[in-house]
Amino acid sequence: MAPLRPSTDVIPVTEFRANTSTMLNRLHATKRPVVLTQHGRGAAIIMDVSVYEGMLDEIAILRDLRIAEEQIARGGGIPHGEVVARPGPHGSGGAAAVDSRGARESVQGGLPLRGWDRSHPDRPARTV
Repeated sequence: MAPLRPSTDVIPVTEFRANTSTMLNRLHATKRPVVLTQHGRGAAIIMDVSVYEGMLDEIAILRDLRIAEEQIARGGGIPHGEVVARPGPHGSGGAAAVDSRGARESVQGGLPLRGWDRSHPDRPARTV
């Protein structure tokens, strides 16, 4: 995400409403978020959809890393050599295994990493 420029990216909601099309075109072109103010205070932030989706992906990765670090701290994980030796799609150099609950566990370098199917957040990922 491009850095916010307070001189051009903080505008009153009334100005945004009066020039919505122009503001949206600028938003898409610059990829910078816009802070809308109301009565002199920040009221909302709008951003390009692709930038927002990228942020969601980054947050999901950071959450997975935090979970992996917690698992490592508890002594969890599967050694890389053990996974490589397994038969099937996750053996012979595979980078993940699926446990009995369906949560995937990354084993690259012995690093455990459980994740959930982001397209269906209510159920665990079945494939990697």
